[in-house]
Amino acid sequence: PKFEIPANPDDKFGIKLKEFYKKASEKLIILKEMYENLKIEFDAVCSYFSVTTKMSYEEFFGIFYKFFDDFNKAYSDNKRKADQLERDRLNKERKEQNNLKKDMGKKSPFQFQNSSKESADNGVGKDRMMDELFQAMESGSAFKQTKTPNNFMLKKKKATVAVNPNILADRKRTMNSNSREVLSQLIKQDHKASAHDSQLEL
Repeated sequence: PKFEIPANPDDKFGIKLKEFYKKASEKLIILKEMYENLKIEFDAVCSYFSVTTKMSYEEFFGIFYKFFDDFNKAYSDNKRKADQLERDRLNKERKEQNNLKKDMGKKSPFQFQNSSKESADNGVGKDRMMDELFQAMESGSAFKQTKTPNNFMLKKKKATVAVNPNILADRKRTMNSNSREVLSQLIKQDHKASAHDSQLEL
């Protein structure tokens, strides 16, 4: 549009508006081109996702926003549950280990013998029994006195038993060797008895 020169020479409105109009017109042309390109790109995206082009921009992009928001919430919730399960598992294992240590500390020699016998009956083997025996000797539970009719009236005396690990290792090797020798002798005697019975039958 044409801007007429105002009657008042001090009036600068026409001059300022003319400068603004020129700059605004150039920016408007650029915005129109960008909007046309946006429509083309949006139609291509709608065609790719099989969405009608009549859907508004806000509604279309709102679908993706909701999806990403729900995905992040689900991921955080699953991570929180996994961390809680891991903490519960570690706490359970820690409690079981503490209870096992308490039970081993409270076990009397009589209970230790019974447990060793049960282990042998179950096929665990003499090596397991020997390990339990030396473990009880190291902890001192094998030397604790129990109440019997003979010492019921006697006062209990607390004593600290110090066992040299090297001595325990030597005793363990000696007892294992003796156990194998005794077992070998029993097997030989059994074979001799079987052979003798066979001869008697003949």
